[in-house]
Amino acid sequence: MIRAFSPEQYARALDAWQWADIGDKVPLFASPFGDVFLRSDDGCWFLSIVHGTLTRCWDGVEVLRAELDTPEGQERYLMAGLAQEAERAGIVPDAEQVYDFKHPPVAGGRVAVDNIDAIDFVVSVNVAGQIHGQVKDLPEGAEIVISTDVEAIGWAAIETALHDLYGDTEPVGTFAPDVPYSAGGPDPLDAIRIYARDEPRPHWHLVSFGMSELYEKVTDDPEESGWGIEFSIRVARGPQDEAPPKWPAVLLQQLARYVFAERPFAPGHTIHVARGTFNDRPDQEADDPTELAALAFAVDPQLGVLDTPHGRVTFLQVVALTEAEYVAAKGGNAAAVLERVERDVPLHIVDRDRR
Repeated sequence: MIRAFSPEQYARALDAWQWADIGDKVPLFASPFGDVFLRSDDGCWFLSIVHGTLTRCWDGVEVLRAELDTPEGQERYLMAGLAQEAERAGIVPDAEQVYDFKHPPVAGGRVAVDNIDAIDFVVSVNVAGQIHGQVKDLPEGAEIVISTDVEAIGWAAIETALHDLYGDTEPVGTFAPDVPYSAGGPDPLDAIRIYARDEPRPHWHLVSFGMSELYEKVTDDPEESGWGIEFSIRVARGPQDEAPPKWPAVLLQQLARYVFAERPFAPGHTIHVARGTFNDRPDQEADDPTELAALAFAVDPQLGVLDTPHGRVTFLQVVALTEAEYVAAKGGNAAAVLERVERDVPLHIVDRDRR
């Protein structure tokens, strides 16, 4: 029943709870629902994510653990019965997740299994802190209008996934359109984060923000966030390269426009691309031809699938294929072809010079 997280995860999760006077308290562990148990010089405290309260309940860690060893303590502080019901219903958080309520109880949501989902711990606790911080001073019965745009929920979930992968390594840059798509701009992706990596060989890793619901839930499908995907692509980095080429960002925006106009991509899909797709200069094909001619899509092996408050997001890696590989991949054979290619191309790093 006890959930453990890293100091960095606690710090990011509790950042939105500074109004609750938690500054001198050290997190010990969390409940299945993300409630945080904290220690200070004067005892141990319980931060209730459901009620938005911070209460000193125990004189020390031994007293706290003794109460949690009782059925009454487990029910009161861990909501053990409800957690067991959720598990029986097939809702099982992974190591980075806790149970959360799809519709927050503070806004009228039911404390029941049909209102529960498994959500990233950092996102769940941070969003709850934003919500309780807005409603804590309202009189009882007041109409509640909740905004979590301090850091958009869907956006925050992707940032959390990237932080889990790269730790405190900062992105080297961000491609962002001058005019957002929501304001009439031509590019559907609000941003493309860029990381510089050295293993298994030097490369750039670009990850999109915009195919999922970054700000608010607008679709009717509770299981999928927006189109249910975000794009990922890894591109070879030369020893003298200080920034990635422009074509990967252009390509991701083109793929996003295709999805908006035609249909979403999924793992195993393939698509032929126009001549010059992998070029930064109009004359590049003539003096530096490439054998890359098509794309395939696979689940990003490091980012995988993310559960967010708006639904599931699959990080869909864009893989470049030669003409022969594309022909072999058609007809449902993409997975086998990608497995074979990856023997020579680890992490499917796109290199326009490869044969």
